[in-house]
Amino acid sequence: MGLYSSSRRSAGRYTKDNKNPDPERWHIIKSEQVGKVLLAEVLYPNATNFEGRKLLMFHWGVTLDRIVKDPKLDPHFRAGQRDTCGHVPVARFVPTEFGWQIARAAAKYLDALGA
Repeated sequence: MGLYSSSRRSAGRYTKDNKNPDPERWHIIKSEQVGKVLLAEVLYPNATNFEGRKLLMFHWGVTLDRIVKDPKLDPHFRAGQRDTCGHVPVARFVPTEFGWQIARAAAKYLDALGA
């Protein structure tokens, strides 16, 4: 069982006819705050690669509490997205234990830079 879900998570059955993640249907499996950097492994039930799991890195003081208050969580990098679709990740990593190790190292480095 994960930590948080989008409000639409329980609305109906999911289909995998569209392999792109639906930013309104997500479930946080695991998260870790490293200073001002947040790492979150998110499940997008309709996505097909890595069984729908994405390991995302957020910065600029984004916290888990701020993310779960937003109904949308898009894992893609898009200019101007922050205004229309919640929080924008600054990086993505493969959602494996090795990916978590790399993400933690990158988060510590980024936080130490004070960027």
